Amino acid sequence: MSKLVILKIGEGNFEQGFPVILQIGEEGKPFPPPVQVTGNLPPKPEIIQLYDRWRLKYDNIGDKKRALEKPNKQITNVSIPEDCQAAAQRLSNSLNQWLQSREFLRIRDKLHEEINSSEVVRFFLETEDIQIQRLPWQEWDFFANYNYAEIAVIPRIYKQVKQSIQTQTQVKILAIIGDGTGINIEEDKRLLEELPNANIKFLVEPKRQKINDKLWEEGWDILFFAGHSKTESETGRIYINETDSLTILDLKLALRRAISTGLKIAIFNSCDGLGLARNLAQLHIPQTIVMREPVLDNVAQEFLKYFLREFSQGESFYLAVRKARERLHGLENEYPCASWLPVIYQNPAHQPPLWQDLVAAPLQALEPNNQPAIIQLLPQITGETKNYLTTRTRFLPILIASLLTTGIVLGVRQTGVLEKVELVAFNQLMQLRPEEKPDDRILVVEATEQDINKYSFPLPDGILAQAINKLDQYQPQFIGLDIFREIKREPGHAELVKHFEQNDRLIAVCRVPDSSDLNNPGVLAPPKMPADGVGFADVVIDSDRVLRRHLLFITPEQNSACNSDNAFNVLLAINFLETKGIKPTKTSEGNLQLGNVVFTPLPVEDSTGGYHKIDGWGTQILLNYRASRKIAETVTITQVLNSEINPEMVRGRIVMIGVTGRTAGDYINTPYGEIPGVLVQAHMVSQILSAVLDKRPLMKIWPMLGEILWVWGWSLMGVLLVWLCPSRFVILAIASTSVMLMGSCLILLIQGYWVPVVPSILVLVITSTVVKSNYHNDLTIQNSKS
Repeated sequence: MSKLVILKIGEGNFEQGFPVILQIGEEGKPFPPPVQVTGNLPPKPEIIQLYDRWRLKYDNIGDKKRALEKPNKQITNVSIPEDCQAAAQRLSNSLNQWLQSREFLRIRDKLHEEINSSEVVRFFLETEDIQIQRLPWQEWDFFANYNYAEIAVIPRIYKQVKQSIQTQTQVKILAIIGDGTGINIEEDKRLLEELPNANIKFLVEPKRQKINDKLWEEGWDILFFAGHSKTESETGRIYINETDSLTILDLKLALRRAISTGLKIAIFNSCDGLGLARNLAQLHIPQTIVMREPVLDNVAQEFLKYFLREFSQGESFYLAVRKARERLHGLENEYPCASWLPVIYQNPAHQPPLWQDLVAAPLQALEPNNQPAIIQLLPQITGETKNYLTTRTRFLPILIASLLTTGIVLGVRQTGVLEKVELVAFNQLMQLRPEEKPDDRILVVEATEQDINKYSFPLPDGILAQAINKLDQYQPQFIGLDIFREIKREPGHAELVKHFEQNDRLIAVCRVPDSSDLNNPGVLAPPKMPADGVGFADVVIDSDRVLRRHLLFITPEQNSACNSDNAFNVLLAINFLETKGIKPTKTSEGNLQLGNVVFTPLPVEDSTGGYHKIDGWGTQILLNYRASRKIAETVTITQVLNSEINPEMVRGRIVMIGVTGRTAGDYINTPYGEIPGVLVQAHMVSQILSAVLDKRPLMKIWPMLGEILWVWGWSLMGVLLVWLCPSRFVILAIASTSVMLMGSCLILLIQGYWVPVVPSILVLVITSTVVKSNYHNDLTIQNSKS
């Protein structure tokens, strides 16, 4: 579940304080949000003083900023990075003290009460005060604890712009390459040219008229600018060539036109862009990314590289910005505060698109001359029979059209063209399932970012040994250590090895080497760990880098670094079930059976469901994620070491130890967004236990014949809609039936069946649209003749 948070900071100042309203709701739900609480931010004039001191230090670092300034005198007070970092730390500390004040406590408490650390959060800061907008809000300790949250500034006044639907197979980008004096903006151009499925028009040091003309052309998805810019008072200015500059107001009419015809994102990879963002917000553009302060050339290029890579590969707009911004931390020894600079300016009336949303081309929106052959062909077929005087003779060509539509759509599906869209639809349906309770047979002990900062990373062996000792006292059923430990990490190695040798409850992990990836030689099992106590941690990722399948078994290669043929999660689940008297057996086909549940694997390489030419390495099934905000109860490793947990949370459960801090980088894309690897393993354990003990369905795919009949049934439904409904109600009937179709697919998914969604919608819309235009026109002709 994704959350939407709005922090409204009212009229005030740093000498007298600010009134504050917090609203919390769920993405996609109507306003107003169901949670609201009020508070205050007390007077804190020192913040602005600390900001000014930091800005003075920051401005004097580096000489290749994307701000076109012509100083009147020689600069003699050049800062060193350490001075700037020290000033930044003082500003950050003061900001966090302000946000920890007693007057603001109700708002902090409500945030932590309503939002889970594993949830995706879009956090809106609503204020017109440019001084508040300039503060480094991402340094608030709230965001350190919520890894999927990203902040955006929003205006007080906004509205939704009705944008025309464009039909295209590429993302259309208008890229303005402005004045490059003293900087290297050719690198920005190169990064844009590497984008997949992008149609880019470059305007290099253009004149105003050229920009104006191009903005009036229809269909731009993204507006990009690289070069020099600045904010004067609260107005942004860009330098488009060596002699000319523009403000947003200079292009107001052209930009308003571009927004109405589909412009969704503006990116200004240039200096001091808050003025630009504020001016664009007055035109109600959906999303803008700017740099809130002057930006050094290298920093601007690195941010653009990381953001475009994440966004174009399927990451959400907000998380792509957060990941790219956090990657800039690696530059901060040379370029202090680089990660402070990128900021989103959001129109709340619009949802940020995914990259694949920008290339979607609805079939029903195509112009007649550009329609696929199926749409042009069907009216000819249905028009061949001229005798419409009886029901039977009118129905025959329509029935043929239905069969032909079904055949062609399923034929296109077999080529793999629909795979990406079907997988996205699968994600959406998974997210729509009703909430389930956490699995009370599992407890996750997580090493959070705070734990890593406290104990170092990788975690020392002694810390893990102490945690296992503590947990053993509370009598867990089994302990799963989802942390590689092929080499010793002193101190405490000897104590941990003793657990590997003697602790029958303990199950550990290894990694299978990938012969196609020289950077993945595999990871050995922990030293002296019995072979039957080690499982592989490998997972199978789909082509869009999302995990939807559950790898149960493999046959390791000879002399493999990881010799286990059982998944880590499978070992935990099977050992737990054996304590309940349920032992694993094999069916006559060689499939795993636990109790009455048979785990039927996906095919090795054939097309199945929404997959085209599936990579069926090992034994795989679909992963039926638990539809829960959290898969199980979680505690931190520090809480375990300090004996701050209830023993009943551990007794008789499977306890899984893993790292959830971002430093480890063990995050996996799922239909619910990115989640830590240990929580993915917990979902897999829960899937097995729930299927056997709770009769929760495993995810299945219908055989080919069943899918054909299902899709054809919806094609016939489109025919019946046209046949039975008056002409003026057909469009409403098609829309209502599409909703019913989606609801049917959701109900079946809850029951454990993944059925074709996208092909069914396509045949329903195509058949009903074509037959409507043909059938009702012919009836009109017959009536006029009579």
